[in-house]
Amino acid sequence: MSGTSLLSNPLSYEEHEQNYQNAMIALGLASKTPAERINALLEMPPGELIGKLPPSIRTAPAIDSDIVIPGVTYSGIADLGSNILPGKAWCTDLLIGDAEVDVRSFSSDIYSKYHAIY
Repeated sequence: MSGTSLLSNPLSYEEHEQNYQNAMIALGLASKTPAERINALLEMPPGELIGKLPPSIRTAPAIDSDIVIPGVTYSGIADLGSNILPGKAWCTDLLIGDAEVDVRSFSSDIYSKYHAIY
């Protein structure tokens, strides 16, 4: 269930804001302007970025009540009468794959490819 809010509990916008503020403190960017923060994040090597963030800084979806809705549970999805996931009404097939490299976006490969494009 990777990529869904069932794997990692979503956070409210308020929790995300606090998470962001804590990340800026951990990265030494709290006193910087938004433009300076963006530049510093783009220039920071991925290993340094990940290394500076403590485990208390969470990567989680945000509850937006559109794509990520509050209160989604496995039992709610399993209930055939539930309309929590509208796709259950039209989805007839399911593709199951290996999610071994889901966190690949934290890799330096992505960083180098980003800078090669931009």
